[in-house]
Amino acid sequence: MPAPPAKSLLKQRVRTAVRGLVGGVILLTLVANLYIRFHYAASMPRSPQPQTGRIHPVPAQYGGIVYVNAKEYNTRNFIEQTLTSISSTMLLVFIGTELALGGWPVRTKKPT
Repeated sequence: MPAPPAKSLLKQRVRTAVRGLVGGVILLTLVANLYIRFHYAASMPRSPQPQTGRIHPVPAQYGGIVYVNAKEYNTRNFIEQTLTSISSTMLLVFIGTELALGGWPVRTKKPT
């Protein structure tokens, strides 16, 4: 059996690297979202504490409200909004690229 051409091998390696990158970012986003929700629900106060700066209400796991400081609030917003948007965009671009380059076979109905 002959060895695959170098161009095909490079294309396969690039595709594998991109798949790993997209999968890693999506996994990071999922884990970070879960961690923030459960961590904040377990360790943040349920009433505002102006003396510590925990005045920003945030929905926590199990439908409760907890109060966080500005840094924790910004971290939560970055993970929940920015990182989720980046992950979604990367996934859509990846799927579109795979379909356009023939990475996945597109099934068509056979005429009956």
